[in-house]
Amino acid sequence: MDLPSNTTGAEPMLPNLDDPFAAAVVATRMPIIVTDPRLPDNPIVFVNDAVTKLTGYSREDLLGRNCRFLQGPGTNVNDITRLRDAIARRESIEIDLLNYRKDGSSFWNRLLVSPVFSKTGELTHFFASQFEVSPERNRVAELTRTQGELEVEIERRMHDVAASEARLHFILSGAKMGTWTLEIATKRLVSSVRCRAIFGRNPEDRFEPEDVLSSIHPEDRDCWEATLGKAIEDRSSFEIEYRIHTPTGERRWIDCRGEVSSDKGDVALTMVGVCQDITERKEAEEHRKLLARELAHRVKNTLATVKAVVVHSLKNSVDMKDALERVSGRIQAMSAAQDTLTNDSLTSADLRGVIEQVLEPFKTYDIRYDGPRLVLDERGVSALTLALFELATNSLKYGALSVEGGSVSISWEIVGEDRDRFIFHWSEMGGPKVKPRTRQGFGSTIIERVAAADMNGTARLLFEPAGVEFKLEAPIPMMNGDEASTAPGASEFRASRHRAEAPAAGRRRHPR
Repeated sequence: MDLPSNTTGAEPMLPNLDDPFAAAVVATRMPIIVTDPRLPDNPIVFVNDAVTKLTGYSREDLLGRNCRFLQGPGTNVNDITRLRDAIARRESIEIDLLNYRKDGSSFWNRLLVSPVFSKTGELTHFFASQFEVSPERNRVAELTRTQGELEVEIERRMHDVAASEARLHFILSGAKMGTWTLEIATKRLVSSVRCRAIFGRNPEDRFEPEDVLSSIHPEDRDCWEATLGKAIEDRSSFEIEYRIHTPTGERRWIDCRGEVSSDKGDVALTMVGVCQDITERKEAEEHRKLLARELAHRVKNTLATVKAVVVHSLKNSVDMKDALERVSGRIQAMSAAQDTLTNDSLTSADLRGVIEQVLEPFKTYDIRYDGPRLVLDERGVSALTLALFELATNSLKYGALSVEGGSVSISWEIVGEDRDRFIFHWSEMGGPKVKPRTRQGFGSTIIERVAAADMNGTARLLFEPAGVEFKLEAPIPMMNGDEASTAPGASEFRASRHRAEAPAAGRRRHPR
């Protein structure tokens, strides 16, 4: 193809149309521009009709001008620099450049610029083919925007997932739950650190399905296997509570919940779930049941005792007033025993505290007591409370406390080679002369027989002329350290007695 060989900026020369290649350049639908670097500013010397259609400029608008006028504010500066550098180095370049039409609209132009040399090697022209790629670039731009939006959305969702995982971790940690996953076909078990700890394992310990099965209590194993088997068969969720033994022998209660997932072919694939140590809850439930049974037992015993007290009191009373005093006093003594026991969770009480509680109605009389620290169990407190009330009541009516100058001395001591027994003394002094007993009433029965039987000891009630004496010898109850240390009044004793002061209403008052 023959290109213009002698041009001026005013009148560019056209190719020889007799040349088929030149005719093809003129007629092709691909926009083609030819510039002449030998002229000032490398002007356009040829354009075909496709260029005018692409840019909206006429041939007269284009010829004699540098191609840069097609660039605009949106054209990338780096792309312009690359193009200029290639022209300066007389090298070919292919580049997508943002150009502008005559009406101001932009379009993406895929530009291929190549230098043209003469036979002698002289640079004579630059040949530039062009192709609008705006739709392609717009799709790329749209894809880029979409990708950016997707990246933002993915980042947001990853943040949400991380936040959800953090919340789940907090919930599981707060609930002290462990997580696990079981691949049913391969029997591969994946468990969390908390799950292993619940079963008494360290994080690095081996923990396989057979380890879980071997740790389950033999009595719960069949139920556990049946529950999991049904869940796998039904592709359903399950919940089961069972006992385990840890490697150290500790027994624990476990609450296990899980769900079976399957594939499109309804083949069971995995089982996921959580587990929780519910030992404290189970022990609390057992404790509540025990307390309920104990309460029922106590109520029955109390009602039986009240019935016996009322019947015997009415039978041996002189009149209704005497009966009322007897019944009220004995029921008050029973109430005092319950108050003392309640202060120590219904398990034990200190002997000194029992005496002070029972003899509270008699605090104005000369009653002295002294002895070492001694904690009684429930039966001992109940028996001794009733015995003390009967002794004090009888003394007030017939014995030393019924006259001016009479007194009662209470003491106790620990005896035996192993110091596992104690002796309790009640001694009356300064009262009326005591007559021998002619019959044994219900009060004496409480003092001697009930106290001795409930405390697994021996008791003697002596009606000595100088005053009534009561002696009880019994084993010291076996108390654990917690019960003994928390019993009411369990601090070290100091000798205590009620001291006499001026008489009042015929009786001597003694401040506490």
